[in-house]
Amino acid sequence: MVATHGNPPPIQLQVAGGAPVPLSFVERGPGVYLVATDPTARWAREAIRAPVAVLFPDGRIEYRIGRLVNDPRVVDAVLRDFREKYGDSAWGRFFQGRKRVLMLEAAVTPGPRPTEAVLREEFDSIAEGYAAAVAHDPFRQYLRTRSERQFEQIFAGRDPILELGPGAGIETLGLLRAGHRVLAVDVSPRMLDALRRRADAAGLSEKLETRLGTIGELETLLGDRPKGSFGGALSTFGALNLEPRLDRLPAVLGRALAPGAPFFAGILNRWAFSTVAFLLATGHPRVAWGRLGTPVLVGGALYPLEVRPFTAREFARPFHPEFDLEAVESASVLVPPYGSAPLHSFWGGSGRRRLSRLDERLARTFPFRESGEYVFVVLRRAS
Repeated sequence: MVATHGNPPPIQLQVAGGAPVPLSFVERGPGVYLVATDPTARWAREAIRAPVAVLFPDGRIEYRIGRLVNDPRVVDAVLRDFREKYGDSAWGRFFQGRKRVLMLEAAVTPGPRPTEAVLREEFDSIAEGYAAAVAHDPFRQYLRTRSERQFEQIFAGRDPILELGPGAGIETLGLLRAGHRVLAVDVSPRMLDALRRRADAAGLSEKLETRLGTIGELETLLGDRPKGSFGGALSTFGALNLEPRLDRLPAVLGRALAPGAPFFAGILNRWAFSTVAFLLATGHPRVAWGRLGTPVLVGGALYPLEVRPFTAREFARPFHPEFDLEAVESASVLVPPYGSAPLHSFWGGSGRRRLSRLDERLARTFPFRESGEYVFVVLRRAS
């Protein structure tokens, strides 16, 4: 939160290339804690990636780096401290219900942190309750249902399945229930913990294997697996767009997948015209233009992390000739890929069902099949 008149004196963060940002804060031991009320705020992104200069009210200047707090007990304690320091009115207006808490700690080394560390921390911080949040959002649940129906068909009779970036296992559980064995690779240990707990609760843990690491490390992570040992692979809803090192992925999957095995990829689409239209309609032309770029920079563009969208053809091209492009389909054209209480209220249950049926028809037809926020790309390992 940016400090307002009448609050206790703020600290100021000097973000590279910008003016100092005044911020409300609390101190607990050696840590300085901030609450990011806007998950795409530039100051939060910069503080997590590399050390920033912090000017304290007493005149001290220190270089510190931000780390996302992923312990719910610490988050709750920090929010209580904010309420005590800034009062009930400010707490209710700015901080109540917020979960994105950063701790500024002393910067030990200069320069930016590795991308892998930032990704791990980001997803660790939202692992608790992530699956429940998706399950209770009708629009996001619709997208997951669409993807599950797709790969239920293409993975039928194939085993085991390699999943890249499963998170808390929203789609993994469907594969396990269908009888598949799954090897799941994720950068976040807390997400993998959540996945294992959910599989265990469903009595499916014997079919699940997990490995901790990034997609860029996949060659090493699968080093003990024989050539052609997987009957299929999938990665959905943006995990591939977060990985800066995809250049080796076609070769690694070419070795890992058996001839004829499918690779189902749900990727963030460069030509996301439905999202651009939404941003334009809600008065954000600059953000709408930025959404068509790559990478999409943080700062009001719906994403708290830097992402690299692809068109379906751009994504598929490096996989040729080891893989054939089999199908492209939008995950959604009309149904937005983000939660919105006003939209839920506007459409209602029956309206959402009608919208979903129309959306599914459009998602398979030209030119809509390649213009959604996410697109499903099916590649087939050449025989």
